[in-house]
Amino acid sequence: MISNLAEKIAVYIKEQSDHEASIAVLKNALEKIINAVSIVFLGIMSGALFGQLTEVLIVLMAFATLRFFSGGYHFKSGIICVIASVGVANVIPFSGMYMEGDIVCIITIFNLLLVAMYAPSRIEDTSNVSEKHYPIFKIISILIVSFNFVTHSALIAVTFFIQAISLIERTRG
Repeated sequence: MISNLAEKIAVYIKEQSDHEASIAVLKNALEKIINAVSIVFLGIMSGALFGQLTEVLIVLMAFATLRFFSGGYHFKSGIICVIASVGVANVIPFSGMYMEGDIVCIITIFNLLLVAMYAPSRIEDTSNVSEKHYPIFKIISILIVSFNFVTHSALIAVTFFIQAISLIERTRG
C-alpha cells in the first residue's frame, strides 16, 4: 500500500519535472517519508483517542532517537511497520505504569548491555554513514540509553528495551 502510493507519487514527480533522481530513488525516499508521517499522525490520533497523547509522543520520540543511531530490525512491509509502531507506542504506556525504580534501573542496565553488544545493527542499507563511524553511533546509542539513569522513566526504559531487542540479529545455522 505505502510502496504503491510512493511509486505513483514518484512517477508523477518524474513526469512533471526534470528531476535528476530515478523513480526508484524517489520511491525509496517517499516510502520513508510516508512511513514516518503515517506513524506520527496515527500515533497522535490514537494517543489522543486513548488519553495518552503525551506518553505516545514520548515513546515515538525516544524510539526514533535511539533507532536513528542504533539501527535495528526493519519490517519488509511499510504498512506493517506503521501498524506495529503505532500499536507498540500505544501499548508501552500501559506496560510501564506500575514499575518501581529498581526495575527501571535493571531494565536500563539490560538495555545498555544490548546496545553495547549489538548497536549499530542493520544500518548499512538505510544510512549513508560510513562503517568507520559505527563506533561513534554505538557510543551515542549508549549515551542515549544512559540518559534514563537521569530520568528514571519506566516509559523510556520499556521503549528502549523494545528498540534494543530489535538490534539482535538471528543467525542461521
